[in-house]
Amino acid sequence: MSGTPGTANLVVRRGATWKTMFTYKTKDGVAIDLTGYQARAQVRERPDSPGDPILELLSTGGSPRITITPADGKVVINVSSADTPLLSPQNVQRELVYDIELYDDSVSPVYVIAFVRGALTVLPEVTR
Repeated sequence: MSGTPGTANLVVRRGATWKTMFTYKTKDGVAIDLTGYQARAQVRERPDSPGDPILELLSTGGSPRITITPADGKVVINVSSADTPLLSPQNVQRELVYDIELYDDSVSPVYVIAFVRGALTVLPEVTR
């Protein structure tokens, strides 16, 4: 189930809800069952940016920003309109990077799949 992550360049408008769905499939187009997996993602200026990410997305915790539908292999990013301003506090167009990892922490060592990565363009908000 591991390998090279997929690439998806995304566009998000500051102040709007960011919802994007991915499906993990075999080369033959069959959905891969993600039972037991969780997801985590980070948004940063660059892949090598030090310190905390601009935005972190998790499928766990009190307010998850990623949901997984295991049997369908679906992974959905869902960031509220109240949180997308964190991506561009100055309300300017901004070019960022992100990636999503799927992981199973029921095994040791934790099994991690580099799922998808890409550029994230944040568009400024006009209507506020």
